[in-house]
Amino acid sequence: MTGMIIHTSDFTGGAKPFNLSREWSTRVNMEFQEQYNLEGKFGYPQLPYMKDLDQQPIMAKSEVGFFKFIVRPLWSIMSKFAEDRLQKSVENLEQTILEWEKLMNN
Repeated sequence: MTGMIIHTSDFTGGAKPFNLSREWSTRVNMEFQEQYNLEGKFGYPQLPYMKDLDQQPIMAKSEVGFFKFIVRPLWSIMSKFAEDRLQKSVENLEQTILEWEKLMNN
């Protein structure tokens, strides 16, 4: 249970209002993009999911998948465990997913 709490707390960015969530997502994705570029520069294997994250539709698609398949399940379980006291965070997460989906399709 402790591990699940720690993992969920690692992913609090998606459970914030979208303007804050987007800011954190952008920072993380730029870090991934820089890592991808440096790995290529020095001849290390590059992870394909880190490529082109400086392009909004690609970053948005990555965020939608991450939030839907990793973050949302964790937050949903933790919300139930906390007797729905985290419901506002879960609602923020759902809105964040919707906003990233809009950006993905632009």
